[in-house]
Parts: sequence; structure tokens; C-alpha cells
Amino acid sequence: MLYTIMPLEEVFAAPPWEAGYAGSAAAPHPSVPAVVGGVQVLVSPSYDGRNRVERIISTDPADYLNPRLAPGTLI
Repeated sequence: MLYTIMPLEEVFAAPPWEAGYAGSAAAPHPSVPAVVGGVQVLVSPSYDGRNRVERIISTDPADYLNPRLAPGTLI
């Protein structure tokens, strides 16, 4: 069993020496860390200058129930 906050795409990604390594291509909207209301999140820039929450990085279960931090929310 594996407990991690890392996305499964990164955990099970192919090593960089294999052809077609997904990590070598530039992401269209790279995620950047930010702090929203005291909670660390990953956000991606939106076309209108705001940021879209991609994921929450927290060990507090209450943070995941906060609708302001829901993935896809514009901040």
C-alpha cells in the first residue's frame, strides 16, 4: 500500500530513459504552489488572469471539505 500526496501519474510515470516519457513534454498550464486561506494548493493559471485550483496539499481532512478549495475553483 502506498500513501502519498503525489499524483498517480507521477508515481507510476515511466523513467526518463524510456521513450515517450510524459514528464519531458511541457505542460500547457504548469501547476504552481500557492497558499489559499492558510492551505497549500497547486494552481494553474487561467486565461483570464485568475488561478484554477488543481489539487490540495494538506493532511487536514477538513481542508478537503472546504468548497473554496475544491479542484476547478477559480481564485
